[in-house]
Amino acid sequence: MSSKSHQTTERAKLGSPAIDGEFCNLPLVKKMSDEIMRKGPIDFAKFMAMALYDSAYGYYESGGTLGWKGDFYTSEDLHPIYGEMLGRQLIEASELIAHNGPVTIVEMGPGRGTLCRDILTFLGREIPQIRSRLRYVLIERSAKMLEHQRNLLRPFLSAGWPVSWCSGLATFLPQGIEGIIFSNELIDAFPVHRIIIRNGLLRECFVSYEHDRFVECEGDPSVAVADYVRRFIYEQGITLGEGMRTEVNLDAVDWMQSVAGVLKKGIVMTVDYGYPAHELYSSQRSHGTLLCYVRHRISDNPYTGVGHQDMTAHVNFTALATVGQDRGLDVTGFTNQQSFLLGLGVAEKTTESNEEFIARLIHPEGLGRTHKVLIQHTGMPLPALSGLKYRPFFDSSLFGEGGVHHVGG
Repeated sequence: MSSKSHQTTERAKLGSPAIDGEFCNLPLVKKMSDEIMRKGPIDFAKFMAMALYDSAYGYYESGGTLGWKGDFYTSEDLHPIYGEMLGRQLIEASELIAHNGPVTIVEMGPGRGTLCRDILTFLGREIPQIRSRLRYVLIERSAKMLEHQRNLLRPFLSAGWPVSWCSGLATFLPQGIEGIIFSNELIDAFPVHRIIIRNGLLRECFVSYEHDRFVECEGDPSVAVADYVRRFIYEQGITLGEGMRTEVNLDAVDWMQSVAGVLKKGIVMTVDYGYPAHELYSSQRSHGTLLCYVRHRISDNPYTGVGHQDMTAHVNFTALATVGQDRGLDVTGFTNQQSFLLGLGVAEKTTESNEEFIARLIHPEGLGRTHKVLIQHTGMPLPALSGLKYRPFFDSSLFGEGGVHHVGG
């Protein structure tokens, strides 16, 4: 892409890698800047993908640390009770899919393997007989993460638990999957495009490199970005005001299409932080939701600490639900983590030793409300799931004025 196609009407000089080398992965910065100098400015999704996932120097491959002692933590890091509650929902769902039959559970983006460990621990304690019917598959592309997972899950492998790995959903084609595909805080880490409304026009943000700095410049949006904005923002009855800056997650659309394409009968469960489109793209979030994390500190500047900080953006659940419906996945329900865990009986499991951790998982001012749970199904009647027992909002909250909405199978 030629640099001439980008009008540099606004440049944001947000970081100086060559000077701030202590906080940047300099080999990665050189690799990124060399590519920009050769090919011209890159879209922000490309910048984010290299910063996080470059096979040699990216954050997740070269030292990014998860958990309490790392840069950020997820629900699974708080306490094993979270894995137990998910295990309860997975088993309840699997019985509705194939009563007393083979159970296939596919976990996408399993991180260090903590959630899988806690789910298997729960199953081994409460339903040990299920091991003969279970197939638990972890989908992981990062060599570093896979090594973590294998080390953590070694006791289960040694005990004969049927745990396996693959690099993508295509492994299951053409036969497909009958079972459950679930993810926990996966979609928020997908690389995103950034857009801005300038003089009433949709513009896309690109990244250039000048004077030892990454700088932003604006240009015409790609066809894919413009189509996403039309379909998942404008056609939902949403108007983006002047100066509005936000994110577009094209990879999330591709991901949902792949999931729907491989699931023949069963359930998709997506847990992440985000909103329906009308909330995500409201004027309250006029600067977008992109955030960076390093050592539990939060920043909105992606151009410092390149390669040493995580980046995330909130999920557009309307897009996931809409794409799923187009591909045959009906919306089972949409709720928040607080209601989901309470429906599964987390309150009854509270003890003096875990009370603080459970409170963090369900507190309305914390993970309980920020994290949402979208459940979809295909090839089966509308399933009654305990995690959807308490629903703080209707499924129609996913869709705006122009959205198509079907619930049930």
